[in-house]
Amino acid sequence: GCISPGVRDLIVKEKYGYQADYKPIAFQVRVGGCKGMVAVNPHLDGLLLQIRPSMKKFESTHKQIEPCGYSGPRELYMNRQVIAILRAQGVPDNNFISLQNKSLIEIADMLTKEPLACHEMGSMLRVRVSNLERSSIRITTEPFLRRQLVSLYKFKVRDALNKTRFRIDIDKGRQMKGIMDETNTLNYGEVFVQYTELNGTNLRRILIGDLFVTKNPCLHPGDLKRVRAVDIPELRHLYDVVVFPSKGQRPIPNELSGSDLDGDEYFVCWEQMLMPNKDCEAA
Repeated sequence: GCISPGVRDLIVKEKYGYQADYKPIAFQVRVGGCKGMVAVNPHLDGLLLQIRPSMKKFESTHKQIEPCGYSGPRELYMNRQVIAILRAQGVPDNNFISLQNKSLIEIADMLTKEPLACHEMGSMLRVRVSNLERSSIRITTEPFLRRQLVSLYKFKVRDALNKTRFRIDIDKGRQMKGIMDETNTLNYGEVFVQYTELNGTNLRRILIGDLFVTKNPCLHPGDLKRVRAVDIPELRHLYDVVVFPSKGQRPIPNELSGSDLDGDEYFVCWEQMLMPNKDCEAA
């Protein structure tokens, strides 16, 4: 489905109560008996909402838009299920160990490096990082915030060791909501990915090259698929979502643990050390 920029602005203002610097490009919504993902179409004027027939679940006279979730720049974390599938597809164990050690070093750095401390505390407290950086408070030395930072450090280390959960570099992978290519431009096996840099600049990069995508829970080797990210000018207004093609005998999301584009979030990674050497047939 699609919405006009005016509807997006109205949702942001009414739902979240402020005019944000960052405006999501896609929302998971309920409208009457319909449910699914809608993305901003810059060519729509006024206050317009377009619903696909597949989004209709039941008849209803209720017409209010109820947002249930939204797209955004989200960090990606490795987990045991994805590791097991990548091992089955030929990724060496040393690659996982190397990336986990790198992640642990980054976690420790937040105790001494102020920009990292601001980022981590901002994520935990859901405070805009730019606001923390502009304040005169130094998180690494202010006694109360320092104690909170140490507690967060211990939690992250414990989480990494107990759950084999470590962060992928923010320029090598993201967790993204999935939407369909409304332009019917992407071919089967292609996706469009444009992500926002998490450095406070809100600059965006279009990804070109191989990546793999999956969705948790993922248990079958075929639940992880290697695809190619391409640049499509007609899709450049979309960001922080993974755009799947509408072509093909079977939808790519359905090949990933039987997923659909109803608000599911996907594991999108282009870290070369984790790139599988082979593809497995979907379940």
